[in-house]
Amino acid sequence: MMPLQEWKFHRISISRKVLVYVMVGAFFSYAASTKLAHGGGGPMGSWGLTTFESDAALDFLSQVRVEKLYPMLQSAVSLAQETYIEEDEGVRALVVGELLAAQRDGDVNHLPEMARKVLSEMKNPPPVELVAAAKSAVERVLHSSEMRDLRAELGATEFNQWQDEVRRILRRLQ
Repeated sequence: MMPLQEWKFHRISISRKVLVYVMVGAFFSYAASTKLAHGGGGPMGSWGLTTFESDAALDFLSQVRVEKLYPMLQSAVSLAQETYIEEDEGVRALVVGELLAAQRDGDVNHLPEMARKVLSEMKNPPPVELVAAAKSAVERVLHSSEMRDLRAELGATEFNQWQDEVRRILRRLQ
């Protein structure tokens, strides 16, 4: 039989381990359901209600190459009509929509520096087909996409804000 003093130490040691596991689990559960996961930054990746509140959007912008600008943008909005639009595809479509809208109306106030740099390289007007494809892709993201489904889970207020943001892009593309 274990002496009382050793048993207490052993019991406390186990309790501390359990407490640490519970606290770590609670943190990750909390992070997954709050802004830590959905737009607050941090190592988990982020996304928010506007186009550029997304790690994926900024990653896509960093990959855009000036020498192949319009073909790259066209590729990003050429979504198969019969398939479900995944999150990253939707993000790319919204980024292209934002870039083309900003080129059309000159409103760059809400664009991050990387997007302004890409926009400064767009010397010629975009092909009409690219603008049409961007409008179609943005509409599909708004109506049937993983982005829509994920933002709908945030609640009515945030979902309505996201929808308003996407509709703003569509209006600017007209």
